[in-house]
Amino acid sequence: TGENNLLRSLQIALDKGLEEHVARAYTNLGCRMTDSKLFTKAEKYFKEGINYCIEHDLDLWKVYMKAWLSFIFLETGKWDDAGEMAQTVLEVYKMAAVSRIPALITLGILRLRRGDPEAFSLLSEARDLALPTDEPQRIIPVASAYLEAAWLYDDPEKYLPVGKAGHELALKGSNPLALGETSMWLWLCGKLDELPDNIAEPYSKQINGDWKSASEYWNKLGCPYEEAIALSDGNEKAMLKALEIFKKLGANPAIEKLQRKMRKSGIKNVPRGPHKGTAKNPHGLTKRQLDVLKLLAEGLSNAAIADNLYISSKTVDHHVSAIFSKLNIHSRSEAAAFVHQNELLKK
Repeated sequence: TGENNLLRSLQIALDKGLEEHVARAYTNLGCRMTDSKLFTKAEKYFKEGINYCIEHDLDLWKVYMKAWLSFIFLETGKWDDAGEMAQTVLEVYKMAAVSRIPALITLGILRLRRGDPEAFSLLSEARDLALPTDEPQRIIPVASAYLEAAWLYDDPEKYLPVGKAGHELALKGSNPLALGETSMWLWLCGKLDELPDNIAEPYSKQINGDWKSASEYWNKLGCPYEEAIALSDGNEKAMLKALEIFKKLGANPAIEKLQRKMRKSGIKNVPRGPHKGTAKNPHGLTKRQLDVLKLLAEGLSNAAIADNLYISSKTVDHHVSAIFSKLNIHSRSEAAAFVHQNELLKK
């Protein structure tokens, strides 16, 4: 009955013109739907709430909802939108820690999954802000990110302490999805001592070897990265599908990890990732990223690109990071070469 009660609260607040209570109701609806991974509903509530806050100058509530919405975009595969929105939140002057934490987590996880070393400075700040709150909703997502880092980079000892602390907190809580997520990462790292009883189905299915059911669950929810992770535990056909999903997202560390696993298991002719300078087209890039890429090729600095496109330098930094990841290039000169080889300046 929780959602119905919150909707009733929202309607009363709207009818009475109680603006703070309207924002609070939208926030709680969106956050709880996100906790339950009901992302379509969560996105709807957050977008309605953000629009209401814009109309009524409720800036603090607006920023908080945008931070959570950026995480929804990350979970549902809209990685460029996630990064851009998280960056706009982090640029707000004197922002409350509760808003900064989810934005840092979103951008940190995004950069982690794209292989950007700047991810860890973001996640470290999120950790330092989250731990003093003693609130599971702040701490567990940070812990989950650290556990994912341990899995992606095969370095459990470096990242496990923060991750295990979050797992212990999840064990004491009542959210089977949060507990399932930390349990799955620990299991993938080979560090799960005992499977908890009360974990959500997609995680329990995968840990128990039913990768097919787990992947179908994530596909239904619209979570491509989690779907690909589940498929990575499957047969050759499933692994190939996982590779395609990872490539579409630009999840280079996961691609490399899965390619090594496939070769080790004896699979021949493992598809290679996009080799630097040889990608055939830029269709994995957004229109904004294409604009940035072309200006990079013209030799403009990030600050000059920001002035040219009327966006902030930090937003340009994010776009450049995403472009390098998607095209698997590592320098501005390689970006220029890609543009000229593909004749993008003429298009």
